Amino acid sequence: MRIAASSTRKRASRKRRILVIAILCAGLWPLLGWVAAQLLIVKSDMSLADEADAIVVLSGSSTYIERADWAAKLYHEGRAR
Repeated sequence: MRIAASSTRKRASRKRRILVIAILCAGLWPLLGWVAAQLLIVKSDMSLADEADAIVVLSGSSTYIERADWAAKLYHEGRAR
């Protein structure tokens, strides 16, 4: 009986541990995503004399129209060839 009870407790403990890890991962995922996004954002000022070879507009977001408008503005300012 002791072996069966010990085995049952170990399984329950393992399930509980896995559940806690899954909850922590689910809770931390948005924070990790936000941090990763912040690391990808690059802001640098270009003088008006600087000219880029291309303007790239990334899609797949609800802000696509805003991005396209901003790219058009930069193009009309002469920031790209």
